[in-house]
Amino acid sequence: MSLLTLKLLGSFRAADESGKEIPIPNRKARGLLAYLAVHADRPQARQHLAALFWGDHSETHARQSLRQCLARLRKSLDSKAEDALAATNSDVLLRGNAVETDVRRAEALAKSEQPDDIALAASMLEAELLADTAIRTGGFEEWLEAERLRLSNLRSGLLLRLARALGSRGDHRGAIEAARRALELDSMSERLHRLLMTVQAAAGDRSAALRQYEICEDVLRRELDVAPSEETRALRDAIRSGSMEKSPNKAAAEIGRPTSLADIPFASRPAVAVLPFVFSSEDPGQSYIADGITEDITTLLSYWRWLPVIAFNSARQLTDENLAATDAGRKLGAEYVVVGSVRGTRKRLRITSELIDANSGRQLWTRRFDKDLGNLFEIQDEIAAEIANNIEPELERAEQRRAMRKPPTDMGAWECVARAGALLTDLTREHVAEARSWAEKAIDLDPAFSHAHSLLASCHWMEGIFGWSADPASAFDACEASARRAVIVDDADWMAHAYLGISSLWNRRAHDVAIAEFGRALELNPSAAQAHHGFACALEFAGRPDEALPHLKTVLRLDPSYRNRAALLGDFALSHLLLGNYEAALDFAEQSVAAMPEYARGLHRLAAILGHLGRKDDARSARDNLLKLQPDFSKAYIESTYPFREQRDLERLLTGLRKAGLI
Repeated sequence: MSLLTLKLLGSFRAADESGKEIPIPNRKARGLLAYLAVHADRPQARQHLAALFWGDHSETHARQSLRQCLARLRKSLDSKAEDALAATNSDVLLRGNAVETDVRRAEALAKSEQPDDIALAASMLEAELLADTAIRTGGFEEWLEAERLRLSNLRSGLLLRLARALGSRGDHRGAIEAARRALELDSMSERLHRLLMTVQAAAGDRSAALRQYEICEDVLRRELDVAPSEETRALRDAIRSGSMEKSPNKAAAEIGRPTSLADIPFASRPAVAVLPFVFSSEDPGQSYIADGITEDITTLLSYWRWLPVIAFNSARQLTDENLAATDAGRKLGAEYVVVGSVRGTRKRLRITSELIDANSGRQLWTRRFDKDLGNLFEIQDEIAAEIANNIEPELERAEQRRAMRKPPTDMGAWECVARAGALLTDLTREHVAEARSWAEKAIDLDPAFSHAHSLLASCHWMEGIFGWSADPASAFDACEASARRAVIVDDADWMAHAYLGISSLWNRRAHDVAIAEFGRALELNPSAAQAHHGFACALEFAGRPDEALPHLKTVLRLDPSYRNRAALLGDFALSHLLLGNYEAALDFAEQSVAAMPEYARGLHRLAAILGHLGRKDDARSARDNLLKLQPDFSKAYIESTYPFREQRDLERLLTGLRKAGLI
């Protein structure tokens, strides 16, 4: 039994190992104990804790208040529980093996696949975190907002999983109830409306499903002044016509996607289908690997959400027809088709995969993988992820080329977005401005197109961060407004959450909110290199550069040809600079500038690092190159576009720039 038990959901309560309540002296002591418990086993710097709870006081007063608060806490805890709290001159830590919280319990249950566990976790998370603990300091309020957002997102995801699990078991009543509870959290989520419609249709209640569509339409019209998306309208039409299959298992798995996708027009957005990989091996018992890889690639591609992906079950129905890729694409209504094969011996596998334009039959990409047999499930996951991560940018480039060839007068919302994406492969002021115009046109054509709002957010952010806007603060405001609209339109759009994280960081210095949003983006799409990059930025600016480095390395693993490579290398340089690793920082800064000489922020870091290293001539050269690109460079620009939480990190950068003669 734990020495200390904390109830953090709802009203705060602390108890000893016998269950006897421990009175905690005041709100800040309760808040501090709760914060340390959520971060159990992770040392928290005294300077950070002092700023978090007493940030409106002088640094000396804040540190003294922290010491007094810790002393009161120790006095309140009994002799055993007191040992759970460890403090040094620089850090404070709560030992994880000595404390138990309801938050940790709910998070553990959330990892289960059992409906009862999922339901219990969702029920526990109904209560608001620290509902009775109001502490009016910016740092703590920001953290609490981010944690409440994270737990709310977790509960929403749990209810979605619960609805799917219950639907797959044929428990329509339970699935419908779970979907309705999820909608109470986010009434404007079309994904949740589609889920509820699907389960109602699977239960044989078509009239209820069609009424739910009307509710969805009314909410979107009233709150956003937009119509339901093409996908939601297609589901309504499939239910109305009776073509929706009444299999609860399929309905729950599809989450609102019609099972007969070949009959649903995709309008301006092309679809991609992953055909079952062909299997041949000395060991017939390995045949499941081919199906597993096919299904995993289908799932991973669907995470990107910018192209419809044909359901695995629909594509598998063509297994026995032995169709050419072009014919299969035509039958499934897909413009792009992924094909592949798995061949192997008892010790080794060879997997080949191709991406084919189903209209022309032209091969767009091909790759071969040779793997030694080990843990088959790990091999399957690794190969599927690598194939999906290679295919996604090829699909994007193919659509960009198609959009660039199309006459501007004949472009729909999707083509406008693809054209904007093509322009953003070259990050110049003129191209970003033109991309913004295309994103705005896409929104005019389809206000409910989340990806267009996300792309517009990215353009606003670039104009602010690169100094191309006369008022960077206004650009960051516009970025946040566009990102929030994207999330409202489609809460499952990972890019929307990524840009909401970016805007929370640059616009409001809300580091914990930004970290929570990037975490949500990676939950929705673990393969999104851009989200890993954003997460790394949030961590390095939050004073955690050591934690940023693994995310930066993940970007290179996921996408060796990462589009924003200069910025990525610049963030490697900044993280090492903040850690005091100047030689490593210099190597990355030089690579950043070599990758994109006109990338001014790479030159910021290079000049600062050279300044710290005392290399005056090289620092002077970097300074001159920077001032040619950014003649109005100033200390104020650094302070407005480098959102450090810790003053020491800002001072480290400024000191290097000062030594380089820039400020």
